Amino acid sequence: MAVAARRSTNPLEIFEVVANVGRFVQLWRCPSWGSMDPWEEPKFYPREILCYTLVSKTWRAALLPVCWEFYDGKAMYGVPHQVISHYSHYFRTMTNCLHRGPFNSKHLRKLEIQYNYVYCRIYSKKIIEDLQLSISELSWIAGANGTPSNLDLSNDGEVILMKLSLIATVVKDFTLKNWLIYDVPELLKFLARCSRLSKVSLHNICGLKEFPYSTSTMEGMSIPQPYILLPAVTMLHLDFTPESSKATLEMMTCCPNLTHLEIVGSWVSSKCTYASTPIYHYCPNLRSISINIAGRRQDGGRSKLQKNELANLIINLVGTRGTGKLDTFKATLFEFDEAIAEALVKHTRDTLEVFEVYLDGFYCIQKDDQQESFDNVHHILKNCCNLKIFSIQYDCDYYSIDYLGGSWACVGALEELKIHGGWYGESSKQFEDVGVSSNDGCTWIWRAGGGVSVSPGTLERILIIVKSMPRLKRLSINGSRIYKIKKIG
Repeated sequence: MAVAARRSTNPLEIFEVVANVGRFVQLWRCPSWGSMDPWEEPKFYPREILCYTLVSKTWRAALLPVCWEFYDGKAMYGVPHQVISHYSHYFRTMTNCLHRGPFNSKHLRKLEIQYNYVYCRIYSKKIIEDLQLSISELSWIAGANGTPSNLDLSNDGEVILMKLSLIATVVKDFTLKNWLIYDVPELLKFLARCSRLSKVSLHNICGLKEFPYSTSTMEGMSIPQPYILLPAVTMLHLDFTPESSKATLEMMTCCPNLTHLEIVGSWVSSKCTYASTPIYHYCPNLRSISINIAGRRQDGGRSKLQKNELANLIINLVGTRGTGKLDTFKATLFEFDEAIAEALVKHTRDTLEVFEVYLDGFYCIQKDDQQESFDNVHHILKNCCNLKIFSIQYDCDYYSIDYLGGSWACVGALEELKIHGGWYGESSKQFEDVGVSSNDGCTWIWRAGGGVSVSPGTLERILIIVKSMPRLKRLSINGSRIYKIKKIG
């Protein structure tokens, strides 16, 4: 009777261990070694990892899929066509397709088509025809140097191919970037063709002047029906451009099951914050909002959002009667003003669980305005009783932590606390073990791996607050992680 082969106990002969270690081997290098030029694009450099594949059969089997998992035609331009074709069955992600194939990428998951290159369009079209049933993420990127290109959704050859092929039945994540689209109804029909689409990302899409609605009204309401429904979409990423921001935001009205919204842009125009039809009626299940609007305008200067603009946008998204279900708010802002804080407290007081704010360029504003932002942050802590994650990051030399004082409504619920910023130029202070009691009857200790850079008295005040948080599991101060461990004995 044959004896079954035993699995090796040597870590260097375990397939999964070798593969995971292989992911730390450098595969991409800039031609000018050590170059700090941010515009210099890296090239494919597999020599080191290919040397490791010669160690043993296990190493070769584990490392070849790591080496060839990601295909980038620009970075791999010097690799012969036959070599690319030979290893194409390992590809999971393809971008900038500049090799003619043939490709045997039966397990391809992500395809990014750069329309700036003629060969990329031709070869990507062939990939879609051959491998359409495996692709779940598809990106169409156009416009050299960020200038949008016109996309005719009724006549463009690739679009017709997309409509007729089976790829529309498997794509779950679809991205359009740097396109000029005038026909919004055609865009919606095109997206509706993708029956399993769960995430849509629109980056720098221009030309969306007016958003269409149906002539009928929603049942039991006097607001218009969406022009078309995208019931499978639960995540929406919108990258604003000033002239089309309102129409871009109204994409939400077609997504009745939307749960996550990401908004990125240089600024939000007032016409988009005062939508004639409140969007929360169309997206009753919205739970998470991520906003990256730091008050920068396209000319590179800094300016504040107009008063109440962002607050009105939040109200437009979550409702005016506090009936929303929003539990996550993440934002990169120029400052956290009173109107935003009031809107969140009024409409998400009992539902908000995650609050993460990064005050970008905070050092540019006056100390009085900085203090006002801190006061408004404390307004969140004082009123939102179910917060589980609280994170604030900012860049300035103002190190008052009065906003951490007073009573917190979330003391009994908070599980993660992250505070970063404001305490520069201070020497690292050794963190001594701090014991705290917990509801489980055990004694726990907060212990840092090293010193923590804080201003005098800051650490002590934070620890006083931490001691009263029985559920707190993760603590980070100025980049230093402090761990909670159970005391033995």
